[in-house]
Amino acid sequence: MQPANENAATRTERIANMKSAESIELALLEAEARRTTSHDIYERLLHLGVPPEIVYRLSRLWRFVRRVGERIISVGKILLIKIAEFVEQNPALCAGVAIGAALSFWAAHLPIIGPLVGPLTAFVTIPLGAATGYAIDASKVGDPAFANVIRAARKFFALLVDLLGAVIKGFCSNLDSESSVVQAPLRMADSEAL
Repeated sequence: MQPANENAATRTERIANMKSAESIELALLEAEARRTTSHDIYERLLHLGVPPEIVYRLSRLWRFVRRVGERIISVGKILLIKIAEFVEQNPALCAGVAIGAALSFWAAHLPIIGPLVGPLTAFVTIPLGAATGYAIDASKVGDPAFANVIRAARKFFALLVDLLGAVIKGFCSNLDSESSVVQAPLRMADSEAL
């Protein structure tokens, strides 16, 4: 029976360490978000070649916050910082996806056959654009396209995991604690606007 108790104690300690690491990670992300201004992100994205219309739409995320216990977490700032990091690390992949999306948009607007051809074009051009962009970013141009599609999808899902993980980990670790947690819906912060 002692090994079972020892395993339970080890498991409890491991869970406590994970919660502590998640809280530290969220605190680091929040500190980075507090240091970064909206102008910094705006300029960073424009310098990377993101169209101003998309930057404007993304900048609306900047003001989303979430109250967790005594703290207010800048969810929108953290998301935008992660998106900017992804675009910086994978510029050709992002351009490839954008080109694929543009081609599918144009195909969808062809007279008569557009509604039929548009979804099929999107199914082909967006993954192909992502694969080509990934191959350029990773210097793997000679690799098969399907392998690059899988690698590009992994990059996108890694971004998604980073984005959601950074936000959800802090919420879950604070919700599990015994302290009273006030849950407020996502709202627009009044403090900073573009």
